Amino acid sequence: MKQVVYVDVLLTTNLFINYFLLLSCAKLLKKTAKRLRLFFGAAFGAAVSLSIFLPEMSFFSGLIFKAVTALTIVYITFGAGGFKNFMKLFLAFIAANFIFAGSMMALWFMFKPGGMVVNNSIVYFDISVPVLIISTVVCYGFVGAVSKIVARRSASYVEYTVTIAFDSLSVTGSGYLDTGNALTDCFSGFPVIVAKRKFIEKLFFPEELDCFKGQSTFTPSEGRLKSRIRIIPFGTIKDQGIIKAFRPDYIVIEKDKVLICKTREVYVAVSDRNFSSFQNDVLLNQKIFDTKEM
Repeated sequence: MKQVVYVDVLLTTNLFINYFLLLSCAKLLKKTAKRLRLFFGAAFGAAVSLSIFLPEMSFFSGLIFKAVTALTIVYITFGAGGFKNFMKLFLAFIAANFIFAGSMMALWFMFKPGGMVVNNSIVYFDISVPVLIISTVVCYGFVGAVSKIVARRSASYVEYTVTIAFDSLSVTGSGYLDTGNALTDCFSGFPVIVAKRKFIEKLFFPEELDCFKGQSTFTPSEGRLKSRIRIIPFGTIKDQGIIKAFRPDYIVIEKDKVLICKTREVYVAVSDRNFSSFQNDVLLNQKIFDTKEM
């Protein structure tokens, strides 16, 4: 038995769904888009849905066709705005498509309306207007819930660019602000940040790096590190002990190329442990932003 595809239903359904897909994309990344551009992007997607009447494409051709279509829809709706930003929007649009597709399929199997045709990655639902509206609103609400979870995680994770200078040498990497890091040098009262050993090793000679191994209390009596090493006690839920720290010439903290902090009032502890689930080079201390700047 052949399924009849009505062009008006096909275009209207895809226009409606694409519009909410683009709204979801904007919601996921907290972007703003003009309603007219949203409409034109959705209209282009609806027009592309007519490819359901073309001969079936191969898997590879269909994949390229779908990718080009998605890229074009995103460009019409949001513009370019730089390669990195554009790719984020493209990936968010793809993610929204997956969420919508999964949700719509679940609702389809729950309510089992009349008929469905799939060709060239285009899905046609012979679906009533009320069911279409309810299904899309439910799916949009689900995407909204996902975006809130993503936003909550993003809000708790802010990445900084950190530069540590020592004796005319410097290294630059990524830093993560951990509110749980309250380490302080008990003599000076300076905050302590924690850097990965591999990150700071370019600042020191091999024999100097040996000073930071293990939990030994040995400190050098001569050389560049003389009087610049501290033994910092630490304690966590899982472990406790001591960690070696050195006094840098200064550190610089930036966010999005904007200077946030530049100070000498800090110690840098050196660790071989993977202390951050975000794989950053430096674990920052909130108190660093309260120090006296250079």
